[in-house]
Amino acid sequence: MLIRDKRSGLNHPVATIFWLAPIMGLTMAAVSIVLEGWSELPGSRFLDGRDAILKTVGLLVLPGVIAFSMVLAEY
Repeated sequence: MLIRDKRSGLNHPVATIFWLAPIMGLTMAAVSIVLEGWSELPGSRFLDGRDAILKTVGLLVLPGVIAFSMVLAEY
C-alpha cells in the first residue's frame, strides 16, 4: 500500500528500500526471536572464532547485496 501511493515518494527503488528495509528488518527480528530464540546464538558454531564469524557475516551480507542490486536493476 505504501508503494502504490505516488505522493509518499516511494516511486524510486532506493527510496523504497530506505523506508521499508528497517520495518522489514525489525519485523523479521521479532519473529525470529519468538520462533527461534536467540539464547543459543552466542555459543553456536556460527560465532566460534574469527573465521566462522567472517563466513557468517559474508553469508548474510552477500544475498543482501545481490537483492539490492536486483532492485536497482529494475529501475
